[in-house]
Amino acid sequence: MLRIGYFTAADITKSRQVLEKRLNPLGVQVQWAQFTAGPQLLEAINVGSLDVGAVGETPPIFAQATGIPFVLLANTIPGTGEGSAIVVREDSPIKTIADLKGKGIAFQRATASQYFVVKALQEGGLELKDVKHLNLIAPETRAALSRKSIDAAVLGDPHLAIFQKTEKVRIIRNAKGLSTQGGYWIAARSFVKENPEVIKIVLEEVHKLGEWSKANTREPGFLTNSEKSRVKNW
Repeated sequence: MLRIGYFTAADITKSRQVLEKRLNPLGVQVQWAQFTAGPQLLEAINVGSLDVGAVGETPPIFAQATGIPFVLLANTIPGTGEGSAIVVREDSPIKTIADLKGKGIAFQRATASQYFVVKALQEGGLELKDVKHLNLIAPETRAALSRKSIDAAVLGDPHLAIFQKTEKVRIIRNAKGLSTQGGYWIAARSFVKENPEVIKIVLEEVHKLGEWSKANTREPGFLTNSEKSRVKNW
């Protein structure tokens, strides 16, 4: 059994079933588990309920600090950052990053959102201590901004796109130029030691799928390259 994690946004590896096609004939079943962000995926690896997954650059840093037993298998291409943004309600008096001083802003700790916020605040002459941080996952963040219990929120696609369609919100700053440098495919250390051939197949198929996606950007039913790069609120 290969237990592999993916995110709410999408996962082309799961959609095209490339791992199932390679592993099922070998007697290895593939089981998929959906997560809201990288910290939750890494915690699943920590407690032994997940074997492999892909996360952004930031969560592994925090996971290493807490001693979670995982290994980095391969890096992933960074996105443009345009799929993540700091948003406020349309009627908010907040116009710039500097206006966030003393305000409540929600995002999940130990994710790329935290990296983005820190860098964005620096542009406005602020530090993280200058705002009131609420540690919420994306669905909770959307709800909090809707009921006006926070002043600003950090959201990434698809949550950002959904929110823009369903609520009157305004983007203060997207993550273009401030996003992290990609991410990683990771695996539980014990699984890598015990299943080297399975890991080899995973890496082969992920690489081939990456090449396929670059050559088929408008394939019906799948994301464009731009959309793929934005699906990384890890």
